Amino acid sequence: MNRKTLEIQRPYRRIDDGCSFMIAQRVLRLPDEDSGLSHSIVRFENSRVGFGCLKLKRRTAIRITNKKNGQWIIRYCMGNGGKIKGLNKEFIAIDYDGVNELGVTFNKDVRLSVDRADWWDITRWFWTFPDLNVKLSFRLGLIGFLLGIISLADLIAKLFIA
Repeated sequence: MNRKTLEIQRPYRRIDDGCSFMIAQRVLRLPDEDSGLSHSIVRFENSRVGFGCLKLKRRTAIRITNKKNGQWIIRYCMGNGGKIKGLNKEFIAIDYDGVNELGVTFNKDVRLSVDRADWWDITRWFWTFPDLNVKLSFRLGLIGFLLGIISLADLIAKLFIA
């Protein structure tokens, strides 16, 4: 093999910051049937999705952070159904809205930190969700939950005081 062939076949170098599940080096475009706020998915190469300590379970909430500007989004983890060509271990596929919020462009080199989202990330994300129906229902549900806790605390205080 000549030198040009070896350069073409050489895979991307893996970048690891020590605390993230992975660092995505390029973003591919999701197909239109997977895109939109109602789906909110990110597609990984199939070897990253499944069961095990080094894999993500399907439909797990994932926090994707742009290392350059600090913008982040929450998406749900899915494997590649064979629809996205060129998706490998170092690439992820996100819809247009997610790419726009992260401030990156398709098929360009990026540094996106990918990790599981904790409950606080999910709460902040849905509190400021772009879709008004989801945002309003989440806020009303959370306010109702907090008022229920206050009411329960008041009831318990009356039982022990009286």
